[in-house]
Amino acid sequence: MDRGRGPANNSPTLIADPNDARFVVLANRLDAPDFGCALHVSGDGGRSWSPAAPVPKLPKGAEKCYAPEVAIDGAGRLYYLFVGLAGNGNEPMGVFLTSSPDRGRSFSAPQRVLGAFNFAVRMAIDPSLGKSGRIHLVWLHATSDPPFGGFGPPPNPILASHSDNGGRSFSEPVQVSDPRRQRVVAPALALGDDHAVHVAYYDLRDDALDYQGLEGPVHEEPWSLVVATSRDGGRRFGRGSEAEPRVTPPPERVMLIFTMPPPALVARKGLTCLAWTDGRHGDHDVLARCARDPDGAWGPVRRLHDDKVGNGHTQYLPRLSFSPNGRLDAIFYDRRNDPRNTGNDLYYTYSDDGGRRFVPNVRLTSETSLSLIGQRYANATAKGQVEFGGRLGLLSRRQGAVAAWADTRSSLVNTTGQDVMSALVRLGNGSGRSGPNVLVWTLVVAGGAIGAIGARRGLARLVGAARRRPGVVVFAVFGAAATALAGFVITGHGAQRRTTYLPKGAPVVTVRMTEYRFDHNREVPAGRVVFKFANEGNSTHRPSLVPLAEDLPPLAEQLRGSARRAVQPFAGLYNRPPGAEGSFAVDLEPGRRYGLICYAQEEDGSSHALKGMSSEFRAGGPSRSGSGPAPSTSTG
Repeated sequence: MDRGRGPANNSPTLIADPNDARFVVLANRLDAPDFGCALHVSGDGGRSWSPAAPVPKLPKGAEKCYAPEVAIDGAGRLYYLFVGLAGNGNEPMGVFLTSSPDRGRSFSAPQRVLGAFNFAVRMAIDPSLGKSGRIHLVWLHATSDPPFGGFGPPPNPILASHSDNGGRSFSEPVQVSDPRRQRVVAPALALGDDHAVHVAYYDLRDDALDYQGLEGPVHEEPWSLVVATSRDGGRRFGRGSEAEPRVTPPPERVMLIFTMPPPALVARKGLTCLAWTDGRHGDHDVLARCARDPDGAWGPVRRLHDDKVGNGHTQYLPRLSFSPNGRLDAIFYDRRNDPRNTGNDLYYTYSDDGGRRFVPNVRLTSETSLSLIGQRYANATAKGQVEFGGRLGLLSRRQGAVAAWADTRSSLVNTTGQDVMSALVRLGNGSGRSGPNVLVWTLVVAGGAIGAIGARRGLARLVGAARRRPGVVVFAVFGAAATALAGFVITGHGAQRRTTYLPKGAPVVTVRMTEYRFDHNREVPAGRVVFKFANEGNSTHRPSLVPLAEDLPPLAEQLRGSARRAVQPFAGLYNRPPGAEGSFAVDLEPGRRYGLICYAQEEDGSSHALKGMSSEFRAGGPSRSGSGPAPSTSTG
């Protein structure tokens, strides 16, 4: 992967074939360096992934692909829906649907199913209606061309339509949102029993600043969370029930109203459950509540996370899923492990009593992701915020789940790089009181863009994308271009590395990291090389490998000199605390100069690299240390 370009893969969604659980599909969007769509398929239940190309050629008039949705009908046909954008303002010029009869090997030509100015389009299939299933669409329709950063004057209603002939035609749209609610956004769609169609959405009430994308403070008055239901297969919707009347906006503005994360919504056997991000305790919490009948009373609000209330740590973007045997699974981003409240982990919990109680949380990620890496927008409401996507992927199994999320462990600071990663969760026989015993296989989903897309008029794009370096391929426990695999055994809140799959037979260069040195005891060969790092010091280190031009001054001189030239790292590891290890593998060009640089900083802002933590070597030749005396056993 070209670590300088920083493709931002996020917002994954996971589905499985209703007739064959081994066939799993993952779609995600890209937010940088330009916006786009991606699709991956798995034939082994999510253990490995292959990229697919549902939109090899964009339809006429569309310049970019955005916000993909996926569904599979009762006959096993895979449907892929996306929004086409066009023009300098990236206007949504239409919504298109394509399908595959052969599990992603080939796709039909995209067909336009909705016109311009339609946002937040959701798709789901009821496989028991019609010949192969009824396709349901729900979306927010702008009645006028939205201005920069926000919607125009209401009404901009949430609408629904359905198709019984594989998407060739759709019914006339019907209004889902209550006409009395003027500022409705972020719909979520779930299908229940007896062909019920549930749609949840936010009513921003009098929050005109976020709705219109205007400058101003965080809205202090509550929003409402509403669920509207159709009992006749999507033909008519009631006015809905107010599932949560006092959703407290988190202590920051809505970054972009067009892509505002929807609430999590699931339904099964008369039970409907919601989850959302809430700021009522002074920080970001993920809350949930369930109802046996969405037209009746909703149960008590529950926190999905089990850390201390009001401790200042952020939890956000929950995702819910029901297993075939009725277990309610939940995942969410969580920053409890980072005192600075910027590092994301993914946590999992479940309820086996209809959402009344959730078992102790389990951390699924083996490494924390820096949430400051990603796309930044230029609109007024997005100041200081970074786009991390609008949803997580969660697919429940009888004895576990598949989870997917955006991850930045392999990305460089000040880039936009985000990978989509997935994990298989297998539940053991532990009791709910002690927390689930979970076996997690962490996998990488390569983030290939099918099309490129901007977000809305005037949104910022990535500046200065680095050129690719031919002949250099990075194979790591994370990466794009191929699937790498690592296994972890997780019990409770602890994690122990079990297996790491790296290229077999490649020479290994062991690198010791101390204050402030890189030490390795052998010359670095050319060709495929595995670098294995061990932090034996007392500070957190962040090593990166950098190709060096022949006319570049010695690395120590370059780092300390006043006339500096840009270098582009192409492999590295995110923060490694004392005692931690990490590996990556690269193909080194024979005779080429390379450097190891630590990009970490102390709390006072001093750079490890300027303290001497750099080393230079030539592939197949001797190494050269950075400044400072090298240990007698070291060559770098």
